[in-house]
Amino acid sequence: MCLDRPQRAEQLAEQLQDDVDHMVELLESLVDFARVRPPQVESVELEDLCYEVLSGLSFSPAIEVRIEAQAFAPPARVDRHQIRSVLSNLVRNGIEAMPGGGTLTVEIAPHGDQGVRVTVRDQGVGMATEIQERLFEPLFTTKSRGTGLGMGIVQNFVQNNGGRILVESEVGHGTTMTVELPASHEYGALRETAH
Repeated sequence: MCLDRPQRAEQLAEQLQDDVDHMVELLESLVDFARVRPPQVESVELEDLCYEVLSGLSFSPAIEVRIEAQAFAPPARVDRHQIRSVLSNLVRNGIEAMPGGGTLTVEIAPHGDQGVRVTVRDQGVGMATEIQERLFEPLFTTKSRGTGLGMGIVQNFVQNNGGRILVESEVGHGTTMTVELPASHEYGALRETAH
């Protein structure tokens, strides 16, 4: 079947819009990657931030998302916007890794005496060792439309907030991403008062 000129023009316009959107996303990611501003730290309840991230995402009903916060998990002392971006990336990646459905679990727990840990665990396709080793490299991606900057930005934001990020994965058995962050000083003071 041969398309007439208006139909062909409409197809080309849609393709051009997709390409422009992709380039805008790439440029925004490049700016984020290249210019990580100093964090504007505040006391942030990570459980609330996780629910905030989830409220902005849509995903298949075949995927169950669980948020499990330990009773004594402290708030983090971080830049809310940067860590929201971190959690958003990790949750989205976990969901995308489970095209056939599964459970994504986000756990929030104390880490040592002065930290808090967020673990994002999926039941997805997992990653080979060579992919894990390159995961945070700029412009490295396994996605057809990915910018290759998402995980680099995640690592930059985590380190910018005095934390670190760890990855564990096995092909066919899912991925676990662990983010360790400093806890709010106010929480530490409250714990000392309680003892």
